[in-house]
Amino acid sequence: MAQAFREGEEYKFISEDELCTKVFGLGFLFELQTKLVNKMLQNASKIKKPVFLIHGDADIVALPESSNKIMEKLASNDKNLQVFHGADHWLYQSIISKMSSKYSLEQKTEVSAAAKNWLEKH
Repeated sequence: MAQAFREGEEYKFISEDELCTKVFGLGFLFELQTKLVNKMLQNASKIKKPVFLIHGDADIVALPESSNKIMEKLASNDKNLQVFHGADHWLYQSIISKMSSKYSLEQKTEVSAAAKNWLEKH
C-alpha cells in the first residue's frame, strides 16, 4: 500500500506543493491514521443525526472498508453510503480541482450532484 501511495497522484500533488512538508515517515502516518480511525469509530455510535458518507472505491489513502465500518457503528437510522466507482481519495478530483485530472466533468459533477440530492432531501 505504501508503494501505491508513493506512485499515486495524491503523493505527487503533496510533494510538489511548496507549502506542504516533504518529510513524513510512514510510521507517523500509520499512527495518525490509526488514531483517527479509532476516534471516528468510537464516536460514530454517538451520532443519531442523518449521515451521508461518500467514498471512492479506488481510494488508497483512506481505504473504502473504513466507510463500511463507520456505517456499521453509526447510531443513526438515516444513513447512506455512496461509493463512486474508480474514484480516488479526491473523488474524481472534484474536491481539489487544481490537480491534473484523468476524470471527466460528468464524473466530477456526479459527486456534487449526489451531495446536493441528499441535502435537498434532508
